[in-house]
Amino acid sequence: EQVDYAHECHKILKKYYPIVKGDLRIIDIGGSTGIVSREISSLLSSELNIKSKITLLDPSINELAKAKKFENFEIHNLTVEKIHTLNKKWDLALVCQTVDHLIDITGVLNSIHRSLTDNGVVFVDIVDWEYLLHRTQQISETIKIDHHHYLTMKTMEAFLIKCNFEVLHRSLGKDNLHVTFICKKAMQPQLLVASDLKNHADYLISLIRKYQAFEKS
Repeated sequence: EQVDYAHECHKILKKYYPIVKGDLRIIDIGGSTGIVSREISSLLSSELNIKSKITLLDPSINELAKAKKFENFEIHNLTVEKIHTLNKKWDLALVCQTVDHLIDITGVLNSIHRSLTDNGVVFVDIVDWEYLLHRTQQISETIKIDHHHYLTMKTMEAFLIKCNFEVLHRSLGKDNLHVTFICKKAMQPQLLVASDLKNHADYLISLIRKYQAFEKS
């Protein structure tokens, strides 16, 4: 499953991999066992003849232990909030199936922004809570104990814009549930339209009330 997921990520990223001299420096944030970044690195080499070096960050020692067998991996038992302690820059940041678990999305995105090279690229994907609610039609079925945030395409894009990223790509996955963003550093400050976010928030509140009434009936 993780290998298939990595292939889907690579297909989306193909148009956006930054051109660099030497190895492409990748940081895999919350990368668990490293299977996804390892597979992407392999595809970069076999399909595009691009060599890469991977820095893997994860708070789980047990997960990281499984990644130690991979070559060209630099492994750190860290949360992304401590990324600045590595004092390095990367060309590609992978935030795969991770952002929903973060406590401070703005703080983390700002840290990633500072840690990217000038032409660096970020891959971020989310579970879109709006689509999930429509699918399950039960609020209780959308709640996960390890998710601190319940994001939608609009709210995730707002976080990215707030942290001065330019969105190059956004797409809804084949499962009609996961939304993927590819971003780069914005050349100038990005503007958020408060009224659009207010309208979206009002819409989400109306959805909650609708399904709450549905569950009670």
